[in-house]
Amino acid sequence: MLRVTAPVSFGRRHVAPVLGELASQFPRMLVSLALEDRVIDLAGEAVDVAIRIGALADTSAVMRKLADNRRILLASPKYLAKAGMPQHPDDLFGHAFLRYSGTTAPFRLLHPDGSSATIEGRSRLRVDDGDTVHDWCLSGHGIMLKSQIDVADETASGALVHILPEWSGGDAPVVALFPTARHLPLKVRVFVDAMAAALTPIAR
Repeated sequence: MLRVTAPVSFGRRHVAPVLGELASQFPRMLVSLALEDRVIDLAGEAVDVAIRIGALADTSAVMRKLADNRRILLASPKYLAKAGMPQHPDDLFGHAFLRYSGTTAPFRLLHPDGSSATIEGRSRLRVDDGDTVHDWCLSGHGIMLKSQIDVADETASGALVHILPEWSGGDAPVVALFPTARHLPLKVRVFVDAMAAALTPIAR
């Protein structure tokens, strides 16, 4: 049994397909995938590997980076046709933002030259599900801050537009966390290698 946990939205899009392929490739492999956004105790909850986006929260865990990633601002062409295309962070004042429930801190945007900008962001719509934020954004209801790796298909097709491409919400690498590096089971190594291989072309 391979026990994996991953964030809900990212897990549905990227982790579940890899696990499905591995189950087909290795008929004796059993898989248990828990999709949840909370921080878990890897050892205490008997999880083999946790896939996470962003900084390592559990300092007792061992980490392997799977792909580079950063958080970016996005909106649909429909929304931008109505509200206008921001050219600078100052232009974001008055725009509608789509937020994840429980996050009240302002957006902090970073520029490669070292400058930063804080965006309060008026949030008319909030929800505790990242896929719903994504759907609202596609439908033209506002601007969201999302992992670049999660929107690669939509930005490539033009369904979503990357706003202020020189600015970002900071690096948020995709990582795999393990309770310990000692005697890492083959099932975990096979899964993590497959995840890295699947994410590499998306993260480019």
